[in-house]
Amino acid sequence: MKQSKAFVSFDLLFAALPVLIMLSYLFTVIAFATEAANTYQDSAELTQKLSSIADYLVKRGAVERQLQGTEFLGTASYRPNVIDEVELGKFQYYQAEELGGWMGIENLEASFEAGEGTCVYRLVVVGEELELRKLYVCGEAA
Repeated sequence: MKQSKAFVSFDLLFAALPVLIMLSYLFTVIAFATEAANTYQDSAELTQKLSSIADYLVKRGAVERQLQGTEFLGTASYRPNVIDEVELGKFQYYQAEELGGWMGIENLEASFEAGEGTCVYRLVVVGEELELRKLYVCGEAA
């Protein structure tokens, strides 16, 4: 009788071992898939934030503008996609750090050369000769 109980115990042990191995493999695969999905989501979120900043710069933030009236009481007409390098410099030195901190982006940079981290670009017109260039907006997730 004791031998049959021992045999049943060993049989149960060897039957349960493959199930435990499959469960541990399943949990490992789920953990890797979750980590990959989170990484992809973070990357997509950063790209969307940088795209929003680039669109703002190209449509209003760093474009040529003509003021009518006084600066505070007048109106302004904007020329989208025509970048004023002085306005771009103002953004770079005064607004980039604050906007980057607010949006959760480190080292936010807007220039005509690709910088560090993830970059998006927009085609813009620059200068008196209306030269076509790429405006890069780069940054890293905080």
